[in-house]
Amino acid sequence: MLYTPLNVEIQSTDGALAPVGASVIITKGTTAALTLTVPPASSIGQILVITSGTAAAHTVTGSLNGASATGTFGAAIGNGLILVAGTDTWLVVSNTNVTIV
Repeated sequence: MLYTPLNVEIQSTDGALAPVGASVIITKGTTAALTLTVPPASSIGQILVITSGTAAAHTVTGSLNGASATGTFGAAIGNGLILVAGTDTWLVVSNTNVTIV
């Protein structure tokens, strides 16, 4: 399997997450409220990695596995999600201590 390097982005505030083909590290010291934008059709199959760099219960809201959902991170460094862009949704490939409802 061929892996391509991901762009690394730092997320230190609440707001929208739009990167595709990126690794996002959340550095906000308190709970970050983040919203995932719908992946564009041109990005199907691309990866988005979201990792907590702080011990806070961050939330990510958006279309996950075809449904509107919120992922709440356990309050520990290193928790996160690996997502793949699908058709109008993000597909959860890996989940480390994130509760999705």
